[in-house]
Amino acid sequence: MDADSYSLVARAQRYRESPYGYVPSSGVCLTAIVLFAVSTALHTIQAIYYSIKRCRTARLASGDSAVARAEPNYWFILVTLVPGGLLEVVGWAGRYWSSQNVLNIEPFLMQITTLILAPCFFSAFDYTFLGLCIKHLGEEYSLLKSKWYMILFVIADVVSLVIQAVGGGRAAVQSQNYEDTTTSTNIMVAGIVFQLAAIVVFVALGGDFILRLLSDRPYHRRIAEKPVEVEPEQAADRKRWMVMLAAVFFSALMIVMRGVYRTIELLQGWDGYLITHEVYFNVLDFLPMILALAIFNIVHPGLILRSRRLFA
Repeated sequence: MDADSYSLVARAQRYRESPYGYVPSSGVCLTAIVLFAVSTALHTIQAIYYSIKRCRTARLASGDSAVARAEPNYWFILVTLVPGGLLEVVGWAGRYWSSQNVLNIEPFLMQITTLILAPCFFSAFDYTFLGLCIKHLGEEYSLLKSKWYMILFVIADVVSLVIQAVGGGRAAVQSQNYEDTTTSTNIMVAGIVFQLAAIVVFVALGGDFILRLLSDRPYHRRIAEKPVEVEPEQAADRKRWMVMLAAVFFSALMIVMRGVYRTIELLQGWDGYLITHEVYFNVLDFLPMILALAIFNIVHPGLILRSRRLFA
């Protein structure tokens, strides 16, 4: 066998040994990069714009506490949705890099780590905003006080983030050293399962809140000397918060879908059926995550929750 033929055979063998089990589609990767980048950039602009607008409204309404608290502070989007979106961009850039050189282990490890971690930031936004929705729509319909959604579930999110980061980091080092990654993979799976369990409980509590709110079945009644009449402006504000609540619930369901897929995928191992077939990754990871992020570009709290007086 001459040198050229040997080189071609060796190259074909290396492509069969792709860490993905396939060559990532460059078209899908570029589409994902563009969509996540645009959505993340919009979130950055929207968060800054509506935060500045909110501050101006609060200054104009100084002395009127109801108007001043009519909107939440949007800066928290910059530490939840934005970094999550950036991780998605980096992860899909890694997959595009792999599409150009599938045997390079660095982009493979880069996309594994970043795409595993990104949803933690999306769920942190959902946890925080559900607490705000409950605070404004009626805590009597919720099993937990609004503040506990932000405290308990965000803590759970941080714990899952740390576990997944540790597992991903160890797997990256071990892969580069050609060591067994079974333990590291199990750590990553544990982090994903922990995150999945937390958000399933979150969805159950959120669903219970929605059903009780719609059917007016509170856990306890507000004490009032006389019936409280709901003004048209209050009813409009309630509808706005309900729209935001629906968006949060949709986003959480997308994260659950992705979490179930990723758990099964990693449990099957690095040469399992799901992880070696690209279509499942595109449909069950890319699609749910871009929907979970982009839904809040469309149903953005700054756009929906305009500065109007809310009921206390």
